[in-house]
Order: sequence, then C-alpha cells, then structure tokens
Amino acid sequence: FSIHPTTGDLIWDAPSSPGQYNVAFLIEEWRDGVRIGRIVRDMQIIVEDANNDRPIMEPLEDICVEAGTMINQKITATDKNGDKLTLTSTGGIYQATPAFIKPDFARFTVPQQGSQSSVTGTLTWQTGCDHIRLEPYDVLFKVEDGPAPGRPSPSLFRKLVDMTTLNIRVYGPKPTNVKAVAAT
Repeated sequence: FSIHPTTGDLIWDAPSSPGQYNVAFLIEEWRDGVRIGRIVRDMQIIVEDANNDRPIMEPLEDICVEAGTMINQKITATDKNGDKLTLTSTGGIYQATPAFIKPDFARFTVPQQGSQSSVTGTLTWQTGCDHIRLEPYDVLFKVEDGPAPGRPSPSLFRKLVDMTTLNIRVYGPKPTNVKAVAAT
C-alpha cells in the first residue's frame, strides 16, 4: 500500500481480505518552498471476492522527446481469463474545449476495442515547439474487462481494471548554426 508523493497515485496491490476500508491523506500545496495550502481527503475502498482476475497492462517507460518528434507508443493489455477488454486514455494532450495544446492534438486508437482478451492501442502525437514546457504531460491509460462469451451469469460479473500513467516530457530543439566569434 503506497501513495506517490507527487502524482497522488494510490497503489494497493492485492488486498489480503474482503471488507470495507477507509483511508485518509493530507495533501499539501507548496510554492517556492512555502506551504500555501493543505486539505485532508478520504476515500472508502470496498474489497470483494470475485471469480475474476484483473487485466494487466504492460509497463510503460516515460518518454522524453525533442519538439518536432512524432510519438508512436503502443499500449498493450491482456486478460488471462479470456475476458473482453476495453482500453481507453485521457489526458491534457487530447483535444479539449477550450483547446489547451495547439496546433496538434494526440490521438489514441484501438482497432479491436472490446472484442478479445488481448488489446493494443496506439498513442500518436506530432509534437511541436508549442508543446514545450517544464512539467511532463501525464497521460492515463485504463483497461477494463467485461464478461467473455460463455461466462456464466454475466449480470454477476465484477469488472476489474488496471491503470497506468505515461509521462511525456517535450524539450526544445537543439541550437543550430551556432558560430563562435573571438572577442577582441
């Protein structure tokens, strides 16, 4: 059980027993070494026995690219029970209203959505100089399983998910045509 200090991702891998669990955490906001705010958040987590195993996404390495690079990132998920999978993605790099990123938006395509126990999607993004910033872009990927054909009692099926975040950092292009001139 852990929480990432920067992203806030709460990770609890394989709770040991069913039940209702409550967690609370303190979130602090800091600017230039000075705490400017804090808030306590809590959540309830309900753990149930299920005749299902969660789908698994392949781990993703963070991406760091020079502006102008085309990103083509494959995202793959599998389900050992043979359940149907749905793979989705959200993040600030996709088109939104109002548009935050210009001129190009990223696209996430999944050709065989929801039809098999293994699914692959492709994130494509033509980066440009307008995308340069100090902080990385966080892109969330989520895979959710659904009952496979022939599974008993689809109405009793407990959907499970796996989620992962991909960080993409876009930096400025290297200088070109640099000349050194002797100072007199």
